[in-house]
Amino acid sequence: MLATSQGRHSDAYLLVVEDIPNTTTKVTGTTSPLIRADMVYFELPRGGAVFSVGSICWLGSLSHHRYVNNVSRITENVLRRFAS
Repeated sequence: MLATSQGRHSDAYLLVVEDIPNTTTKVTGTTSPLIRADMVYFELPRGGAVFSVGSICWLGSLSHHRYVNNVSRITENVLRRFAS
């Protein structure tokens, strides 16, 4: 795991219906460790690798500040690693 957002969410964040049958205000960003986004990279035994981000905003963040930002840099580094 490269990064996590666990423990950084307010009560405005709730679990989504994909994770529980019904959303509830009792399971919030300050009360549940399930509300999180992780950035993960790992290599596989036969030369493969996986990079995954737990944020639907990742793609939309690429073009911020004309692509000069941390998200673009991380994406570039991962793509260069995959291409090598």
